[in-house]
Amino acid sequence: MAAAIGVGCGAPLAAIHAINLLDFGWQGQLSLERLSTVLLALGYGAVIIWASEKTRARLLLQWAAPLGRMAFTNYVMQSVVFGWLFYGYGLGLFAKIGVAAALAIGTTVYLAQAVFSTQWLLKYRFGPLEWLWRSAMYGAWLSFRRGWKPRP
Repeated sequence: MAAAIGVGCGAPLAAIHAINLLDFGWQGQLSLERLSTVLLALGYGAVIIWASEKTRARLLLQWAAPLGRMAFTNYVMQSVVFGWLFYGYGLGLFAKIGVAAALAIGTTVYLAQAVFSTQWLLKYRFGPLEWLWRSAMYGAWLSFRRGWKPRP
């Protein structure tokens, strides 16, 4: 139900905003954009939760599991990469490339992170920042590599 409401209401509102179908003024347009974004995010989240409960759909979502297991590392990595690409201390591409190019860059980085996360977790138990965070929380260095046991 949440998925239907989120996507069913969010998508038309996003389309109305994108094509500027109705003139609400700048404040109305901003409100419409924010409302459609929240509704779509809730709808997409509900679809993923619903799909994760279905056996066949779970198999389709399995590729994303390593991204979730390394969420902190991937978040910081995205911040560094996109900061360097788009801001003045790097290439400064912000507002210099189109939507399609930005989408291509974002998709490429995301897919590269999916491959990196999968390969990393074959050898290590956690992402590097997840390991550092957990070790700090437990007050002891946790075993990092798969099959590796710390010396007493």
